[in-house]
Amino acid sequence: MISKNLTEQNKFLAIFACFVATTLALFSCVVSKPESNGQKKQVPLKKVSIEISLKKSILIETEIGAKKLIGYQSIVLEPSLIDIELYSGWNRENEANKDKDALAFISGPTFELTQDLSPDSYTAHGDIKGKNGLFKSKNKAAASERGFISIDSKGQAHFGYGNFSDALAKDTRVFIGGLHVITNHTVARPIAYKGVYKDGLSLADVRIIYGLRPDGRIEVIETDDGVYVKDLINLIKRLKMNAAYLPDHASKSRLIIPFKRIWTESKAIWVSGGRPSITQIPFMIKIISAKEKVSPPPRTF
Repeated sequence: MISKNLTEQNKFLAIFACFVATTLALFSCVVSKPESNGQKKQVPLKKVSIEISLKKSILIETEIGAKKLIGYQSIVLEPSLIDIELYSGWNRENEANKDKDALAFISGPTFELTQDLSPDSYTAHGDIKGKNGLFKSKNKAAASERGFISIDSKGQAHFGYGNFSDALAKDTRVFIGGLHVITNHTVARPIAYKGVYKDGLSLADVRIIYGLRPDGRIEVIETDDGVYVKDLINLIKRLKMNAAYLPDHASKSRLIIPFKRIWTESKAIWVSGGRPSITQIPFMIKIISAKEKVSPPPRTF
């Protein structure tokens, strides 16, 4: 009798032990199963078209070793998710303020008025290619002697030199030429480059910068007033930009973010140092999502 009870007890213990082992094994697989490489799975961050920073500042060191606080506004653009359009016409800032299709509006290259019959006729000092067409500069010398930024079909940004060439046409969907180069650590400066400002920039002013960030995104910065070019160089170093170019004249600086950072008469006075009449420009660069439908072609170029 005792022997029979022991046998049944042993069977029970064996079944219970098997149940416990199976349960623990299943729990281990569900709860604590590691990745095959022993690391936790990394979830990639979602890319966004634009990041907006309306109030930023950074402390730089001047040439004489003094500290200087530089205030600025900026937008950071993901090249693979944006496109541009040439936004042509004088005094269109109020339209830009309320444009629901635009991510932002920024200054383009310098320009000159042409001798055509139309009072709106002008030509930029660089070629421009966007979703609404390719617009070749009538000043071919200026276009070939300055810098450009571009975005290729793979969504990568490039800061280079010269005009819109046949070689670039094969793989370029965004191109803004006619820019003044502050620094470029990605491509050597060619002998043909002359830039916009032959005698340098000696005045303290508001400045727009197109910058190539280490992560490959494009940052467009508008500085506060009172910034010298040497300050810009130190600012670019602090931000660790791979390249940095200037577009239009300081008095014509534009960084409009519809409904958020609009253009006003007071801003025109601020940018121009009290002379708003000199701030007028015949075109801007409209930044849009790469998925947006194309607008009608601009009226003039």
